[in-house]
Amino acid sequence: MSKKMLYKLLGLLAIISLLQTQAVAFASKGDDSIDQAQHIEVNQSYSGLISESGDANYYHFRLDTAGQVDITMPNVSGKSWNYTLYDSSGKQFPWYNYTSYNELAKGDTVSSVGLPAGDYYISIHRYDGDVYKTPYSFQLKFTPGNTFEKENNDTLTAATLISTNQNYQARLQYNSDVDYYKFTLPKSGKASVILPNVSGVSWAYQLYNSEGKEFPWGNYTDYNELAKGNSISSVGLPAGEYYLRVSRYDGTVSTTPYTLQVKYEAGDTYEKENNDTLSSATPVVVNKTYDTRLQYNNDVDFYKFNLPKSGKLSLVIPNVSGKSWTYQLYDSEGNSFAWYGYTDYNELAKGNTVSSVGLPAGDYYVRISRYDGSVSSTSYSLLLKLTPGDTYEKENNDKLSTATPVSVNKLYEARLQHSSDYDYYKFTLSSKSAISIGQIKGYADQYLYVNLLDSKGNYFDTSSGKVTLAPGTYYLTVNGNSGDYKFKVNAASLPLAAKQVTVVNKKGTSNDTLTVSNIKKGDAVKVYSKQGKLLAQTTLASGTKATLKLTQLSSTGGDLYVSVTNAGLQESGKITVKYSKES
Repeated sequence: MSKKMLYKLLGLLAIISLLQTQAVAFASKGDDSIDQAQHIEVNQSYSGLISESGDANYYHFRLDTAGQVDITMPNVSGKSWNYTLYDSSGKQFPWYNYTSYNELAKGDTVSSVGLPAGDYYISIHRYDGDVYKTPYSFQLKFTPGNTFEKENNDTLTAATLISTNQNYQARLQYNSDVDYYKFTLPKSGKASVILPNVSGVSWAYQLYNSEGKEFPWGNYTDYNELAKGNSISSVGLPAGEYYLRVSRYDGTVSTTPYTLQVKYEAGDTYEKENNDTLSSATPVVVNKTYDTRLQYNNDVDFYKFNLPKSGKLSLVIPNVSGKSWTYQLYDSEGNSFAWYGYTDYNELAKGNTVSSVGLPAGDYYVRISRYDGSVSSTSYSLLLKLTPGDTYEKENNDKLSTATPVSVNKLYEARLQHSSDYDYYKFTLSSKSAISIGQIKGYADQYLYVNLLDSKGNYFDTSSGKVTLAPGTYYLTVNGNSGDYKFKVNAASLPLAAKQVTVVNKKGTSNDTLTVSNIKKGDAVKVYSKQGKLLAQTTLASGTKATLKLTQLSSTGGDLYVSVTNAGLQESGKITVKYSKES
């Protein structure tokens, strides 16, 4: 038998074998167009033959429910068929595939595509080699389900509807293919886009709002040689509708399916993107921790908060080795405070960076941005802790006109935000007083410079530690090293004049008295012994003179020590009053 006859016989046997084991769907003159397409069923094998150059075989199939179709064709060395998918109107899907035909070709070429319920067509053509005497076989394997993408979903308007917290199977059919998805968040919360990491293959993903406006950032999956696990990008979002686009970033993505999940955690402790301007700032409340993230290195997050009362605000952000966030405070009109801070990022960084500032009640903004390192890969937490009270400075108080009002004889907490910061304070005296300034440093080697000024800005000489001031308004300035400090404006009553005090020392146990004249209602008078023992005290209820009864004084005379305390002031220094022997 000649070789030619042998080849013909083998070909005939192959055809007979296919006819015996598979459903027959050979091409004919009538299946060369969509209008004449032969109907086939999913999950069954079919055979066909391309009879001549330019020939094409068309098939029609119907999906009663949504699901995934796997187009499967055997690979044959030296011969290749391509196949194209069409929708019910005959519109071609913007991709096709072909079987492998290299020298060692084996197995099957499989193209998977998620589709909604409906009518579809598939055409099969010659791609390469002499296929005219070699029949092909194919199968449309169908897996029903709602967890597959639905092609064509390559535009926002054709986006596949997905639910949160559900895995979806999908595939980019060719390298320039894009898949759009639409999802809804019923409440504010955190959305996490989860895609697999695959060595040599990477998908990019981009978020859009309900109007189709893209968020100013995107991300892509890891594709290094040892890539594994998932890429997870989390973002806080308000309730609403959103779109997600998945596209090729690197590698041949058409040969690799991907799994997509939009994980959703409802809650009001997440930022709400986009919040990259003052006008779109995320509203937050004090004394509550928020979880958030800068989506890219140039991203900024703005937050708006209200202080119902004056007090100390402490901004708390974690320290992370190699990564640092900077923060900037703004007033209700969007004016930035003249200082900022940043978190620690040294190799051993741990704990939190805490920056405290005294503020009056009102609305404020804080901006978080990158200071150092790749912050887009790391979430941060934000806590605005408020300690209400009237014993804190109130920024901005860096000039006379914005000085923080303080009361005398009251301890205040404050902070120099930077080495060029100045804190101004304003206090009023209703009576002539002896003034001294008490201060407590925040740390041992902190330098603080304190100055006292009158209402016209003139400085007082306080080198002696005390200065006597008349009734009026005064100012205090503090500058030096940055850091916390405490201070008090000590205002003491002036000592009595000796001529204001009269002592009567008579015989008998209840006849001795001490009288202080020319004092005011509310003034308190105290009398002490030489040893510092309190002998008598009184507070003037009316008039200008106070008389105190004393236990029997020394019959030979001696010394008494007398002080006065004016209302709202500290006790004066004691004066020595001599008294004569009994008369």
